[in-house]
Amino acid sequence: MWNGNMDDTDDLLSMFVSLGTTDHSTLVEQFNQIVPGAPEGAAEFFLEANSWSLQNAIVSYFDQGHMAQARHMPLAELVCDVTFGDGEEITPSTAFRKTWRLRNSGSIPWPVSSRLVPVQGEHMGAPDYVSLPPLQPGQSMDISVDLVSPPEEGNYYQTWRFSCENPVTMYFGEEIFVVITVGGSGMLGLLQQMSGTTM
Repeated sequence: MWNGNMDDTDDLLSMFVSLGTTDHSTLVEQFNQIVPGAPEGAAEFFLEANSWSLQNAIVSYFDQGHMAQARHMPLAELVCDVTFGDGEEITPSTAFRKTWRLRNSGSIPWPVSSRLVPVQGEHMGAPDYVSLPPLQPGQSMDISVDLVSPPEEGNYYQTWRFSCENPVTMYFGEEIFVVITVGGSGMLGLLQQMSGTTM
């Protein structure tokens, strides 16, 4: 079952890579797994209308206003950047800690398998993921990740996504970012070390 943000149909893209089949009955079954509670016959209708493309059928289904499932899907949003804002300057090859304040903006707790995962941009020594607790609706919490600025001066970014396993990896909520400027006069790493917010 897809537990993503219904307003962002691009969230669906990640789960279709492993679902490569042309068998119509299998596609109907997969549609119904991703969209539980869809009206009877909806899978066949939307798949046929979209030349049996599962991805296009799901997107079309939700574009048609079938949003009831959104109440039963996890949501997440960025409240604010805690440690520093986007674009702040830091010296090359410097350890720093990025902290976001995140909120469960949905109506259900985050799944136990929830993680924050880097999906795009400069690696900056990021871990493969950061585990998230099953945060209750309306609750906020601070999540930190320890990174290292690139050795070359310039502007760098990293995109992170909320994900969970249900049963395949699915993204939910909005994207969050690390955006830094690497330069010789950056003070961010030093200030964090002085305040004890990094390793």
